[in-house]
Amino acid sequence: MTGAGYIFAIAFAATTACSSSSHITFSTSDGGDATARPSAEASTATKDGAMPDGGAGSQTPVDVPITLSTPTSKGTVRFTFPITLGSTAPVTGFLDTGSSGIRILPGVIPDSAFAEITETVITASYHSGLLLTGVVATIPVSLGGVATPAAIPVMLVRSISCEATEPNCGVAGYDAGNYTFFDSARVLVGVGLRNSPSSGGVASPMSQLRASPGFVIQGAVQGGTSATMRLFPGASQIASFKTYRLPVEDGGAPLPNGVAPYSDRYGLPACLDDKTSGTNYCLGAELDTGNPPVYIEWAAADDAGESVLPSGTAIQVTIGPDSGILEQYAFTVGSPPTAGVDEIEVEPATLPPYMNLGTQVFFRYDIYFDPLHGVVGFASR
Repeated sequence: MTGAGYIFAIAFAATTACSSSSHITFSTSDGGDATARPSAEASTATKDGAMPDGGAGSQTPVDVPITLSTPTSKGTVRFTFPITLGSTAPVTGFLDTGSSGIRILPGVIPDSAFAEITETVITASYHSGLLLTGVVATIPVSLGGVATPAAIPVMLVRSISCEATEPNCGVAGYDAGNYTFFDSARVLVGVGLRNSPSSGGVASPMSQLRASPGFVIQGAVQGGTSATMRLFPGASQIASFKTYRLPVEDGGAPLPNGVAPYSDRYGLPACLDDKTSGTNYCLGAELDTGNPPVYIEWAAADDAGESVLPSGTAIQVTIGPDSGILEQYAFTVGSPPTAGVDEIEVEPATLPPYMNLGTQVFFRYDIYFDPLHGVVGFASR
């Protein structure tokens, strides 16, 4: 082990339930405008034939199976997939597009599998109060047989606890040795496009894989049991997506291999219009397989506190700027609201206001991510 002794803090934001999300939060100035629909000034929509190939080139597409499960009675769907860490057998990873970096609970793989385990301490704190404490380690990573050229930084969790402000965060009776991330896996694989300078180098593995593949999360349907992550989607498939280029993350840090961080929380314009009350929530939007309900961090909610939009509320969601709308869909909040289907939470903003579109957007569209160029895209089914 090498000595470091520096403390890095990573703050994760989640919904009110301790096991409901996994979002890294960063101090940033690129938040959405809460008073008007976002414009296209910060980003440029790409068109068919004019977008980067997302690492496709002449690479053959590689399909990685995703398992969709509902591990608790809450009915929330979890996305997991096989990932290889070092030379060990594949393990089950929680697929999280709403965070960046791999977090490994103790005992999942032997310490001997790591190339290095440092003494650099980092913490990961969730909005619900869950606090992870661990160290930076390095290990080769492989997904669908596509490997990183060298060992990459990951977080090896040493302990879990609740923050003092949230003593009932839901980890009573657990320690790091018997805990699971969101009731489904003991490895969290954050594949989001942003990266904090205080992350200790722990960032998304995707653009650190060989040839930095773009990837598509496809075939996920509510009530289904399987989906697919396709690495190196072909040019013809990419051309079927309506795409948008995100801005580089303000205040972010390049990944260890030099790839730029992109603003995947605040950089995608979207509006959620409550047609029943007449309230329009127009903000930067996050695409997050780790968060079942839609939730909105809203500055105007400070006085009202947290709320769930009531049954019967008519909703319209628009993704993309007015000058180039990507997708639009509508639904009515059911009775009772169901996370991942029609539940919408509005809570006081603890960060610059933004919204998380929840897992339901993955059940409506195949979604494309190009971590090398900061592009996201949507394809209707």
